[in-house]
Amino acid sequence: MGLIMLILIGSVPTVCALNRAMEPARVEAFAGDAEAVTKVLAAHAGTQPAIATDDEAPKIVGAYVRTRTFEPATVPGLIKMVAAIDSQVRTYETLAAVPNEKVNNVRNDMYLVSEAFRHMLKLKPAGSRATKRM
Repeated sequence: MGLIMLILIGSVPTVCALNRAMEPARVEAFAGDAEAVTKVLAAHAGTQPAIATDDEAPKIVGAYVRTRTFEPATVPGLIKMVAAIDSQVRTYETLAAVPNEKVNNVRNDMYLVSEAFRHMLKLKPAGSRATKRM
């Protein structure tokens, strides 16, 4: 179930980021998905403390996307970013209402989270062995 949510939240933000004419009902569904993803991520965050500031999260997630090196702070960074995106979308109620000067920030955050999830889906679970085909 968690994997399905990751796939959905990995693809949905890209569509939402480009469609400012999205219906309010879909924005509500997006907010519900963001809450669900936050819960799934929190279950996998372990004992890693939460990220302290909103400025830290994009740096941590950006480093993960850039290097593909999964660090203990990656999941808490994603939690913070998903919550921030959700907060921004809820504040304006529709993507069309997001002020032009903030559109790039919301779009970039959605893209960064989407890319992080895309890379996470390629990770092999701890303890699994890669099988070699001949």
